[in-house]
Amino acid sequence: MFTVKHSLLVPLITLFLFFEAASLLQASQNDFNGDHIPDILWRNAVTGQVNLWLMKADGDHAGDKPLRENPDWTIAGTHDFNRDGIADILWRSTDTGQVVLWFMKNDGTRLGYKRLRTDPNWTVAGSDDFNGDQIPDILWRNAVTGQVNLWSMKADGDHAGDKPLRKNPDWTIAGTHDFNRDGIADILWRSTDTGQVVLWFMKNDGTRLGYKRLRTDLDLAIISQYSVYGLKLPHEMKSVKLVEDGIFTMSPSGSYPAYRYKGTFDRTYFGYYSSNHCISLAYWNHSQNQPGNPVILWEDWGWNSGGTLLGDDHANPSVIVLEKQVGGHIEHNGKLLVAAAEHGSDKTGKGRLEVRRSKLPESIDSWENTISLRSTKATYPRLMELADGRIWLLCRLQRFVANATNTFYFWESIDAGTTWSEPKLLVDINPGTHESIYVTVNKNAAGSKLHFTFNSYIYDNPSPGLRRYKNIYYICYDVPLDQWEKSDGQIVSQPLTLDKLDVVYQSDDTPGLEDWTYLSDIKVDARGNPVLVSINSQDRGSRDRFDPNIKDFVLYHFRQDGEWRTETVCETARFFYPNMATLHGKYLNMVFASPPDENGYGKDLVGFVRKGDTWEQYMIIKSPETVDGHSARPFYALNSQDESLIFWNFITYYEGSPYVNWTSSIFGCLIK
Repeated sequence: MFTVKHSLLVPLITLFLFFEAASLLQASQNDFNGDHIPDILWRNAVTGQVNLWLMKADGDHAGDKPLRENPDWTIAGTHDFNRDGIADILWRSTDTGQVVLWFMKNDGTRLGYKRLRTDPNWTVAGSDDFNGDQIPDILWRNAVTGQVNLWSMKADGDHAGDKPLRKNPDWTIAGTHDFNRDGIADILWRSTDTGQVVLWFMKNDGTRLGYKRLRTDLDLAIISQYSVYGLKLPHEMKSVKLVEDGIFTMSPSGSYPAYRYKGTFDRTYFGYYSSNHCISLAYWNHSQNQPGNPVILWEDWGWNSGGTLLGDDHANPSVIVLEKQVGGHIEHNGKLLVAAAEHGSDKTGKGRLEVRRSKLPESIDSWENTISLRSTKATYPRLMELADGRIWLLCRLQRFVANATNTFYFWESIDAGTTWSEPKLLVDINPGTHESIYVTVNKNAAGSKLHFTFNSYIYDNPSPGLRRYKNIYYICYDVPLDQWEKSDGQIVSQPLTLDKLDVVYQSDDTPGLEDWTYLSDIKVDARGNPVLVSINSQDRGSRDRFDPNIKDFVLYHFRQDGEWRTETVCETARFFYPNMATLHGKYLNMVFASPPDENGYGKDLVGFVRKGDTWEQYMIIKSPETVDGHSARPFYALNSQDESLIFWNFITYYEGSPYVNWTSSIFGCLIK
């Protein structure tokens, strides 16, 4: 906290700056409009007037927003307590000691509030994430006894417990920060008697992991334990080539082939398909900042045409690490589970859907026997571990004999992937419409809710070829209640059909001017609200899906005031299949896409941030390649939050259907 003195005698205006650690998103703690630029709260010490300045990157501000005027109330801290990307405010009454949390909107107005406690002896000593759930927790200190307690907070402003840390009136909290980068905030203590400063390394249960004495000097004070720096926007990042020959399938709408797991090691595991018809698995070691050597899990995998194996890029795996197994299956926690599906074989319809589990936790070197679930065409496997330990494997299968009647089924395992049920229909379709389904799914942090977005695509009847992709739908599965719900909480009966779901985006059906809309990503904020992105081709009509002259755009879908709303983020590169977009792993007001260059290629990956109702470039991940191509199909690894590894393909050649002729490498970039 810095004080701006407008008089030689009396500090009238207090400037509140609660900075996080240096990162590309360091503004989340005091970013009040979601543009990733830190904003400023000013308080007049005489009147108690508090105003908000929404700052620009050049140091100017966009306005002076009055928040409240009351000399009794001071600001105890700011942080994004509900994980909506907007900083919230902790207020404390100097008269009663009451502490109130204001949940803020991105226009500087209050969304709601929560009274936390009323006690003149207790003050807020700090707020940070002490259990790794990405929700800031609160440290309280009793000014009389020196007792310091930790509240583990929930996104709604409630707290899960009151953990005593220490009781000593001589020791005060000088700051909090994740000093050892394990995802858990640590504590700086300072003795008012000796000036000694000690760093406590914390565990995620509120106990101490270890400590380090830093220095002892009464004449020195800690101004800030955080580094703060300015960014030239859009900020430029560098990418790293992870795989020379590899491709992902239309991720993140495909198979989500990467998963972050913090166990004994801190790794992001990722699977991919290569042109030698193999499915391989590798990892990125976050603690060592380097990749691990890949292993091959499947060989001779792909599209079989007349006895010739071809490199169909749909042949991607889905990868998860088991974390929620209980009882007799708890020994499997930490093991990797991988599923792979073959798009099919020409004319015969043969294909495979198989699952493999690692023998040891956090090891890719040895694997149990392959489990075969299907010997006919299957596409887009997607593994999800639920809060109760069940595992779902989603996959698209043919529903009817008629052409273009594909939809999604799911297999279920209740024993950590050892055995699997028969396939169950996820969403049904009408065979008379020649309609098929795409789906992508994500879950909340606890795994208690699965959030689905669906997309239909329509063939001509009779069907000489694909006509268009149409509409975006949404539904949620509540795991503990075993029920399907719309976004307004309305319960939906099974079997699911598209007409029972939320219509997030309605495509234009005007003949000759129909737009094409393809789902791309879905994620969930801390309040449980879904956010979606899709790719949209406007006024496309019935032109071929590979037509290079069509302009595509990234659409952003969200709930506001009880309705689904849609905003246009940016134009994206030409060529429908490669140009996917993805939401940031933590900040859902940030979208990564590839705008077209002068040749129509999306060479660089660009991060856009939502500022009010507009979208601005925040970050550019430059491609190191000098040849023309697409930085395509970007996605974040599942289970990523504090340090996210974003993957994408750099595709230099892609012929399209039947998706067997392509040249692609895999790149990555760490986003904090």
